[in-house]
Amino acid sequence: MDSAQKKSYPAPRPLKKVRPNIFTYQGKEGRDQFMVRLKYNEKTIRKWGFPNITKAQAWRKRRQAAIEEGRLFPEEIQKQEAQAKIQRVTFGVYAGIWMKDCRARGLKHTTLMRYQGMLDAHLLPAFQKDALIEINRIRVRELVADLNEQGLKPKTIKNVLGGLSALFAQAIEDEIVDHNPASRPSKLIKVPKRAEHVQVFTHEEEIHLLETAHTEPFRHYYPFILCLFRTGLREGEGVALMPEDLELNERYVQVRRNFTAGQMSDTPKNGKQRTVDLSPDLTQALKNHLVIREAEGVLSNTQKPQWLFTTPQGGIIRSNNFRDRVWKPLLKAAGLRYRWVHATRHTFATRMIMDGANLVYVQEQLGHSSIQITVDTYTHWINLAKRTHTLEVDRLIKAPPENEGVTVGVTKTQEET
Repeated sequence: MDSAQKKSYPAPRPLKKVRPNIFTYQGKEGRDQFMVRLKYNEKTIRKWGFPNITKAQAWRKRRQAAIEEGRLFPEEIQKQEAQAKIQRVTFGVYAGIWMKDCRARGLKHTTLMRYQGMLDAHLLPAFQKDALIEINRIRVRELVADLNEQGLKPKTIKNVLGGLSALFAQAIEDEIVDHNPASRPSKLIKVPKRAEHVQVFTHEEEIHLLETAHTEPFRHYYPFILCLFRTGLREGEGVALMPEDLELNERYVQVRRNFTAGQMSDTPKNGKQRTVDLSPDLTQALKNHLVIREAEGVLSNTQKPQWLFTTPQGGIIRSNNFRDRVWKPLLKAAGLRYRWVHATRHTFATRMIMDGANLVYVQEQLGHSSIQITVDTYTHWINLAKRTHTLEVDRLIKAPPENEGVTVGVTKTQEET
């Protein structure tokens, strides 16, 4: 486009008001022309070059009507309407949208159940009819105080805050709110160290329990129970093992799935598959288990079960049924006080720590998402292990190795050269 074709605007010149917001001025070649002025959202819009006042008035009338109807600046009207709509979004309405999105993103069944339980029991009763943008940090503190008065444990309250924070994090992405009032839950509730809640079996108790499990009527479940003690797997991870997950010659198992709350997940709890080493006694027990199961299948002319460990009828092991019909009677038969099945996992971890295993190795075997979880969970045993092993400062009284103590970087004397 050459200079003659470019759109030009008149330079400032004397204006004469002839109608409200309509002015006349002298245009090119000395002819009178008209300029129209409009105001919108504190901005002034000017339109130049009308040949007569009739056309200027007609243009201004059309534009003024368009402004009033929202057709001239639709983005502004849309923004105002969107803001008004956001202000009408209640917590209850958005909670439904959030849960639908959680399901669409493929969150684990147990996570969905936990979120829905938190909403039903604690969050919806507190915020259901409130506009989402009106829920602030003060309201969240009030929620924490109310839950505490109801007798909920700090850990439970922190979990509720975690769910609330996840909901607001999505609301920020959806541009409904601009801040998360439930962020940094540790600032709102203090949770005691987890070590005091960790229940374990002593070494003697573990041996006695396994010996009892090797007798009737518990013998069928002995390989499963031994696997939990020797690998530290979560109960659902052990239930979800298949024979093809085993590499007995290399002495490891691939943990790929998790079975919990009646649902099979295609990943363990932390969402990542892992390799877990097998102890010699467990490796041999699993070999014997597979041989016996093969023989039983031939004798009964039945197909091989899909799962590595099953009920006597060949079905998948369900947590509640195993706890009530096997685990509780087993502990009673062994004369041991009750501890939940998860205590086998804690027993594995604490035994490893007390025997001096590297914490990163323990974390990897357990499938913790971070080393901090391992440290926080087993702080007591980590500190105890440090006191029962040789202290690092004891190295100071040992004889130094040969040549130790030679200063590095000392300039040689003339005799040495």
